[in-house]
Amino acid sequence: MKVNNYEVGYRINSIRKDLGLNQEDFGKRISDAHKSLVSKWETGKNLPNNERLKAIAEIGGISVNELLYGDMKNFTSSYFDKRISETREKFEGSFYGSILNNPDYIQSVKDDFLYKVQFYDLNHSDTEALNKLIDESIYAVMRGEEYTNEGAFALAKNRLHDTVQQLEEFFHEVVREDGKNRITSKIKNGLDPVILENLKLIVNHAENEVSAAKDSYFNNDK
Repeated sequence: MKVNNYEVGYRINSIRKDLGLNQEDFGKRISDAHKSLVSKWETGKNLPNNERLKAIAEIGGISVNELLYGDMKNFTSSYFDKRISETREKFEGSFYGSILNNPDYIQSVKDDFLYKVQFYDLNHSDTEALNKLIDESIYAVMRGEEYTNEGAFALAKNRLHDTVQQLEEFFHEVVREDGKNRITSKIKNGLDPVILENLKLIVNHAENEVSAAKDSYFNNDK
């Protein structure tokens, strides 16, 4: 993510003032930097080098990433907003894009995302993991898997439904019939279709149990 020099400058200025130092005295503690250089940092004209970034972060009691990008909560919130905005523009005019224009839906996705970031203890440099969590949160909320009691039942039922599909894919292979432009599927050699049907019965029974438990819970909650 791009560093905002002005925001970094604001954080350096805050650290200096919290220490009760003028620019000259502050510079002496940062590899003997001249006060004019400190002024350039604070006004966002340029950034300290890596050695000085580490020194400033250390005396400020924060990490270098926090100095560059802000505290993790604000960083991830801004990161999410930027990624959603980019995704919304990419899918503008589509059904997916219309979903991303729903503020209630986006707030649910954001809440899910921020919870997962905290749960997995991610930091500013984990951009690949952050992108993956945003995608997972969008998918989870679309499937009704928010962090609510109802979402817990949706999660269980969705996972069981996914298991049936995965079993079908595990047991079947796609084949093209000779001389025909038609694709069919058949049981893979060595696999017993009876096992597939028995496993599907077990999973379907579990799905019914989840539905019954959900109905019982919400009916008793009234």
